Amino acid sequence: MQKLVTIFLSDDDDDDMEVTSHLEEELQDGWQIASMVPVGVGAGSGAGGESDDEGHCYVAGWLAVLLEK
Repeated sequence: MQKLVTIFLSDDDDDDMEVTSHLEEELQDGWQIASMVPVGVGAGSGAGGESDDEGHCYVAGWLAVLLEK
């Protein structure tokens, strides 16, 4: 059995960068990661086109994760 999971990652929130936390329930339920592919990864400025107070921009993208059981 296979299942495809997509995960949005953004360094706006450090918790989003913890991939394991997004898959915790599946992994505890016996699913295993068969493959992981980055999709649409990019960098930019905030939603309003601005950077933060220190001039940093964000990095964001998606991971497509194929799980097998």
